[in-house]
Amino acid sequence: MTQTVGDIRLSCLSTEHGVRALLERLMPMLPDWGIGNDDAMTVELVLAETLNNIAEHAFPTQDDALIAVHLWASGDQFYVAVQDDGRAMPGLTLPKGRLPDHTVAREDLPEGGFGWFLIRSQTDRLEYRRDTSRNHLSYSIRLSRPAQPVRDCCCDTQSNALR
Repeated sequence: MTQTVGDIRLSCLSTEHGVRALLERLMPMLPDWGIGNDDAMTVELVLAETLNNIAEHAFPTQDDALIAVHLWASGDQFYVAVQDDGRAMPGLTLPKGRLPDHTVAREDLPEGGFGWFLIRSQTDRLEYRRDTSRNHLSYSIRLSRPAQPVRDCCCDTQSNALR
């Protein structure tokens, strides 16, 4: 049976600073979960893109809304579940995440459009649904080696409760 490592719930304000504060709180925990630097950088990049997209698009005129994040690892997967009460995805579906045409002149490259490509290319089990007024986005990120707590981990490996 694969052991669940971590299991933390965080929230942040729907602002660039709120997102940064959440990431600054989370990232020092990942080594305790046995997650290496390369995998941690991928987690940070994908989670930052996810949260910044929510802040920018789900709450374009509101910076006091909360974004809830649930994170845990099991085996070689790092799981992310995000909820917010912002605007729904257009058409209630995730963007395709196609890479914009990069064969054009540098000055003709689009400013955006790379985020969903990045999220889709780095995740597994990407799912979105809307329940009444709440967005639910979840995915997993494959780790290069299974997560497992180190000796000084802040988690009780029997109950996953914080000590």
